[in-house]
Amino acid sequence: MQKKQKWLPPYNAIILLSVLAAVIVTSAFIYFSATLYLAEKAISKPPSRPDRSKDTFRLLIATKPDKVDKNPLETGILSFLAKKMGKEVVPVQRTTSTEIDRVLAQNEFDIAFTSNKTHLEAAQKGYAELLVIPVSKHSSAETYLVSVRKNLDAATKQKVKEIFLNMKKDSSGRKVLTALGFKDFAEPTGSSNSLLLE
Repeated sequence: MQKKQKWLPPYNAIILLSVLAAVIVTSAFIYFSATLYLAEKAISKPPSRPDRSKDTFRLLIATKPDKVDKNPLETGILSFLAKKMGKEVVPVQRTTSTEIDRVLAQNEFDIAFTSNKTHLEAAQKGYAELLVIPVSKHSSAETYLVSVRKNLDAATKQKVKEIFLNMKKDSSGRKVLTALGFKDFAEPTGSSNSLLLE
């Protein structure tokens, strides 16, 4: 009686199946390795901070402390402007000419409280534009001029100007004016601009 021989696949088929198995295992390894790498990267990556540049307003205090009776930062001007602007107001205080020039030249401010001399130099270099002038309680008092960054958009310039011009009409604004030693802020005129050159 003849024995039945077991069926064996051809040699070429065995090689092909081996290659396919190797490809499948390798692909699975690469897929799971890549998935694990991306998962670890996502976990280790610190959460991105939202860009708040459009939500902040930089107020430069650019005059020496000994030249004025009170630092504007002590008058409540930051919180007043923040409330009116609807955005955070960040103080940028510089006291030396070198520091002030660098901030002005690099546009690292939006609005600035400066001395007459500092404003004139900044305006001549195209860094700043006079926004409003203070009406002081004492004509001989050293005061701040309020300037804005030259390339600040027109709508924001107008909004800030209106805030200062209407400070006297607001109870919290009047408190800030009193703390600054001013009666009011006025819009620059030809005569007031000429006075700055003296």
